[in-house]
Amino acid sequence: MNNPSKSKRHIAIWICLFLVIISLPITLNAGEPGRRNSLGLGATLAPVSLFAPAPPVATFKGVTLEPHVRVNGHNGMRVHVHLLVTDRVRITCLVEAIFFDSAGNQIEATKTALFRTSEGKALIVNEIIPIFQSTEYKDLQMWVPTATFHRLPRGVHDLKVRLRVISRSTLIGTSSDYAFTLKL
Repeated sequence: MNNPSKSKRHIAIWICLFLVIISLPITLNAGEPGRRNSLGLGATLAPVSLFAPAPPVATFKGVTLEPHVRVNGHNGMRVHVHLLVTDRVRITCLVEAIFFDSAGNQIEATKTALFRTSEGKALIVNEIIPIFQSTEYKDLQMWVPTATFHRLPRGVHDLKVRLRVISRSTLIGTSSDYAFTLKL
């Protein structure tokens, strides 16, 4: 004869075993290509959680500055960005380029410049919407007119640009500082 309390105990054990198995942090094929570890088949241990999404991350792979670029009759500078954004599928992200002098102070923009923060600092903003779990932008282009920097005195200036990505009011990535020379 079947014991109902024994059946309930077996069901509870199976449920616990199932929960333990699905929470194991094993990911297949997440290792480096061609590299095998003690688990074999390229499997690696990784902190994977089925209950909480991975935090979004933006990784800057490179930045190239192209001075003396004319757009619609205006002189300016183009910033080429190589960027990888993960875990932001169909979520708007803002890529910002912030400009600094050689001492690390943010550059003041001209009062009429469209390329400035509400505090009057020089800034470029590009909106992106990643379409994949891991979306790579190999040449995201941003342009800023030279007129934005006209608060600087005429001459040659050693400046820096720092990029960052913001999504849902959260900073998800910051680049290193990239130095460049601007002649006004």
